[in-house]
Amino acid sequence: MMAGPGKGRLGEKQFEREVRRFFRRFVEPEVHAAATAEGRVGLFLKAGKRPLATMEAPVWAVCVERDLVERAEGAAEERWRASDAGRALYRRLTSA
Repeated sequence: MMAGPGKGRLGEKQFEREVRRFFRRFVEPEVHAAATAEGRVGLFLKAGKRPLATMEAPVWAVCVERDLVERAEGAAEERWRASDAGRALYRRLTSA
């Protein structure tokens, strides 16, 4: 379980719901994640400036901790993409 700002503790089911929602677009080609000005993590198309979706930083931290995401190589700024483990978890969650 993890803490979320102002929301108490986030349970595993709620975490899985957030992963399903966020990874729905995150697993697509040409989509990456990066920090937003609001302190959240957003999904962006290759050259997009507006996020397609956002995730709260504490939830993102758990994704990083569980190796569900990896840094995109060759990017000028810090960008992330779904790792193989993240894609596998998303497939498992959406096949149920």
